[in-house]
Amino acid sequence: MSRDKIHWREWTPWLFNEERLVSDVVKSIPHTPSIPWVVRLFENPSSPFYLPAPTTMAMHDTIHVLLGRGLLNQDEAFVIGFGMGASLGSTEVKRMIFEFVSSKLYPKAYRLNSDDLKVFNLAFDLAQQSSIRNIHLDNERTLGRMSIKEAREYYGLDDNILKEWYQQEITLCSDTIVSKRLPTP
Repeated sequence: MSRDKIHWREWTPWLFNEERLVSDVVKSIPHTPSIPWVVRLFENPSSPFYLPAPTTMAMHDTIHVLLGRGLLNQDEAFVIGFGMGASLGSTEVKRMIFEFVSSKLYPKAYRLNSDDLKVFNLAFDLAQQSSIRNIHLDNERTLGRMSIKEAREYYGLDDNILKEWYQQEITLCSDTIVSKRLPTP
């Protein structure tokens, strides 16, 4: 599917087409608005003020695909929370700093609300409980040559684990747009 045929708010890889190459699904991500400077300040690896799990946009998009997440704020909260939770550089203080920055300082369109923060914390905790570490440092080109299934297997992820995580998210925030479209077991 072309990047321009679907609006970024509607795009999601979920759990379908696991035989597709990761790079092909990443290429299907629609163009999104430019990232504001304050978001880049805390999430870009070249910033002197980055928080745990800063990564390139290409690897960030790859993580979206591996976790089967769309592009809405709740999806972003899950992806960022998972990356931070899997980062060996994460601490509770840095977690709280991100919660503050993302809910108070980010521009309105990027700001995480209370439901998004619940999802961020869920994903952070799920990553810490998993064996996945420093996913943000992995090579998106290597992962891009794998099918989604192979890449997920590399991390010990499968549909059942992801659906279990989605179900936990739905339990936390059942009335959100994202929760209503998450696949369930």
